[in-house]
Amino acid sequence: MWSKIAKNLILLVLLVLIAFVILNVASKKLNMSNADVKVENLKQNEPTNKNISSKIPATFNLDLESDIVLISNLNTGRVLFQQNADQKTSTASIAKLLSAIVVLENMDINEIININDTIYNSLPSKTDLVLTENIKIIDLLKMTLIMSSNDAVSALANHLGYYDFLAKMNLKANEIGMYNSHFDNPIGFDSEGNYSTAFDLFQLAKYVYINFPLIGEITKSNAITIKSESNIDHLVVPTNLVVDKLENFWGGKTGTTPKAEEALLSIFEIEAKDNKYPYTAIIIKSKNRFSDIKKISKWIANNNKFLTNY
Repeated sequence: MWSKIAKNLILLVLLVLIAFVILNVASKKLNMSNADVKVENLKQNEPTNKNISSKIPATFNLDLESDIVLISNLNTGRVLFQQNADQKTSTASIAKLLSAIVVLENMDINEIININDTIYNSLPSKTDLVLTENIKIIDLLKMTLIMSSNDAVSALANHLGYYDFLAKMNLKANEIGMYNSHFDNPIGFDSEGNYSTAFDLFQLAKYVYINFPLIGEITKSNAITIKSESNIDHLVVPTNLVVDKLENFWGGKTGTTPKAEEALLSIFEIEAKDNKYPYTAIIIKSKNRFSDIKKISKWIANNNKFLTNY
């Protein structure tokens, strides 16, 4: 009997030893497999770990006074900073950028317009143009974009046909991806049918930047004097009070209405290594748009290394 018990104990010990050996071998193989994975991952990550400083963004500490903000790369669409960028809002006179596109795509900028009774009576303020004067479309466009003249853009819209002009604005907006926008006047006046979002205005900025360097040249102008074909002088003073104080500034448009408050769309262009890196900054419902845009311009200038790799 004791012999039988001894045999069973020996058999049990052997089974335990065999199980221990099997588990130990399996554990070693698993550790080797994990080590191989780690080495492989290290090899894959090795190139990106070199010179990684250019890929680490500086901390955003802009302290902006705007409710709606979007700062984004115009080439890649990557967003650097956004706040309420999908909120529908009045655009104020930023809408005049879309009006300028309609003019440039549908009218001859060297054509001369007569400010006749029909056009003059349609002007909202009747302060920027003189009844019966003749003036070139390009000069009206400059007045529209630099001094944000409501009379000038109204004259352009009525010359083409007011409702046809609006139809072209909305068609173009849809064409370039402004799907949450609608415009019922070419000026940017507040109304239920006049709205957009910062994300949509990004699409507008991108289209302007790619297709209309003329708009950039016009909107970064300082004060100029325009002499109409009727020999009437028009002093055109920019509404952008910091146009000559912004680093890397390419162009843009101001706007002010009760709903939009202070608004500003700006495009910046960094030039480095024979390449151009465009960014747009859109601020709406601001308490101090010029202070905000100067902070953004300075931030862009101070972070060129990061932005040219982003």
